[in-house]
Amino acid sequence: MTSQISNGVYLRSTINATPATDPQVLAAFSSDIIPLGHTQPDAATLVAAYDHFIAHEIDPSESKTRIYLRGKAVINGTAKEVETQVSLRAIPNELILWPQAWENAAQIGQATLSASKDGEVVVTNTPIAYNPSQGLGRHDTLIAECTTGVAKAAGTLAQQVHNWRDLVKLVGEDPTLATYNVVFADPCSTNVSLTTRLRLFENQATSVHMAFGIEAIGTPASDIDVSLVGFGATTGSKPFTFGLSRTNILPSKLLTTPAILPKDFDGTVTLNVFNDKKQTFGDYSSVSVIAYAVTAVSGKETYTTLGAEHIVFHSDTRVKKVLNKFARIRQAAVATNPATAPAFYFRDQVTDGDQFPRNGTYYFSPDIQPWGTLPDANVQSDLGPANYRVDVSDKRNVSLVANLSNYIYLRGTTTVPASGSVRLFAIPSSVLLHPSQYSTQGCIIYDHTSGGDPKVAIRNYNTTSPEAPVLFTEPFNFSDPPPPPGGDHYCLIAECRPDGLDANGYSYEWPHQETGDFATAAEYAAWIRSNPCVCQRNMCYISNPNAPSQVFYTSFTIPASFSASDVWIFQVQALNCPSGSYIEMDSSDADIKIGKLTITGSDQTAGAEFTGKAPGFTCQVVIRWYANGTQVQNGQQISGNLALQTMMTSMMGDEFFRRRNTGKPSAPSVRTVTHDYPNVKIPDEDNTGEKQPPKIGGAHPRRVLGEKYRLNEVIYIDYIIGADAMGYNIGSA
Repeated sequence: MTSQISNGVYLRSTINATPATDPQVLAAFSSDIIPLGHTQPDAATLVAAYDHFIAHEIDPSESKTRIYLRGKAVINGTAKEVETQVSLRAIPNELILWPQAWENAAQIGQATLSASKDGEVVVTNTPIAYNPSQGLGRHDTLIAECTTGVAKAAGTLAQQVHNWRDLVKLVGEDPTLATYNVVFADPCSTNVSLTTRLRLFENQATSVHMAFGIEAIGTPASDIDVSLVGFGATTGSKPFTFGLSRTNILPSKLLTTPAILPKDFDGTVTLNVFNDKKQTFGDYSSVSVIAYAVTAVSGKETYTTLGAEHIVFHSDTRVKKVLNKFARIRQAAVATNPATAPAFYFRDQVTDGDQFPRNGTYYFSPDIQPWGTLPDANVQSDLGPANYRVDVSDKRNVSLVANLSNYIYLRGTTTVPASGSVRLFAIPSSVLLHPSQYSTQGCIIYDHTSGGDPKVAIRNYNTTSPEAPVLFTEPFNFSDPPPPPGGDHYCLIAECRPDGLDANGYSYEWPHQETGDFATAAEYAAWIRSNPCVCQRNMCYISNPNAPSQVFYTSFTIPASFSASDVWIFQVQALNCPSGSYIEMDSSDADIKIGKLTITGSDQTAGAEFTGKAPGFTCQVVIRWYANGTQVQNGQQISGNLALQTMMTSMMGDEFFRRRNTGKPSAPSVRTVTHDYPNVKIPDEDNTGEKQPPKIGGAHPRRVLGEKYRLNEVIYIDYIIGADAMGYNIGSA
């Protein structure tokens, strides 16, 4: 087709499409038809994310799903602006989007896209509100049609499309059309199935030579299988089947199977994805089923895309469950409604109230108070209500000591008369403290019976006033711990189990028992910021402030269930360090390091971004501070923070950052395309001399191996989900 198209705003049907030269309308993976559920990003964010597929699942249980439309302007000649009307239709999913299926479907909404310069990206000011209608294994397919002012041929498309060649010419090459045929899936599912309708229209032959492809983009590197089953009948009710038996598929690969279908075939196609080892798919990884027409000239076959449908995996399907669990508490924070506030909560900072999710430091709870090798004889006056907003342990620089008793007090707050229990864990220092670590051997803190037998140490509370600070005056004794392996201190974690029944009518469980292992990093990030019944204290203190340097050892392990495609930033943060001193960081991984960072302000951060690490990746970290002629000063703190990077348009970005200002915008960065990039093009990879079936490329722009690309716009948010720190206070050391 020609590269000259009329003035207007155009939507893409895949993120790799070019409306002027290669619209790919039948690929049906539009990045510009954007269902976003109940999230509400601003227009600037949607424009900044033009190079990203950012859609959410269309959940039949959610009414008034917001659908945004986005496009890029083409303005030729002397025109100063363009205005394009876009109508949107929804139909039950079909693999090949014949106009007979959608042309007469009712519009679900209209929008206007206006632009004033060529190449400008614009988005609808008001989304289209849609009530999803599909169920029982089907999903919604969306078709957008733009009106640019150029007259089309008389008659409907259904009157003009009689076979696949007409479909390709009149629909597939029409840049004013964009299609979205996507369904979302849980990234941890062991089996996902997609069933769709497949029918043919053919007026020039008795059968159609076809091939069906299965394309994987960004999927786990191994142990993922797929299968395809097609079943239908002809006009005479003669059954017809085709398919591909269960086969292993690798990321960025395309499997095909041939089929000769009767001209009046009407049936179903089912794509199955098998994940027997319960691996976690990365966000916006995908498995697509593609229908091709196959023609042969001089013995060489040519494949033409007729339609496609896509399973997209995303952690939001699981994050939604975490957010729903704590929705009542978040609503209480907004409405200041004590009836829905948490009955009990721990603080992460001394100034915290009952507002969740938490923002800021959460690894240094003032409600966990290590006291020393002897209990406090004046605990009520030292740690009770009079000092509720004082971190006494911090002022005293208290660290746990190996091979001796360590007495630790807990505090908390109730918002209503309430009762329940608390317990305490001690874990060798690590930046990321996963719930699966809480109750491992050696981490549980015990009391002892009169006979000397260990029993889990539990303390109870029972308040009678509406709002009360709670001090557990009986300390926990972390007795005679060995020196912590792999680090230089222990981290303390407290959790609470309220009495009574939860919102579902079940007895409360200890938080780590209720959640088990989080399969995705985003779930863990949502949980640790939202749960009022968990807190941690991960801090050691400088023992020799007169030394010319201080060395801080820590580590982290990425849980084996997290996706290798998660993007992480290991940060070193320097608080209240003297100007002129400097910090360096190295680790057991060559990618995770920070060169000399000279301190010029009271709060400085430097980070190393990494991704693509194998499941269960462990890293030993060493952070060094050099006085460089200065002195350790009061309140000095150096922390190693592990941040998860997510998109601002995700459910986390909307619920935490946009609504609650939790998290920080990521710094602009330059990335290099490696073999781990989801849609990597390896030079000369497809240069075999044979015509290959065209790939669609999933939800990620196709990039060449080794290519560098810049993330200039602030469309990512960093959420610190783990931290470990070394500090010092002069006053009471």
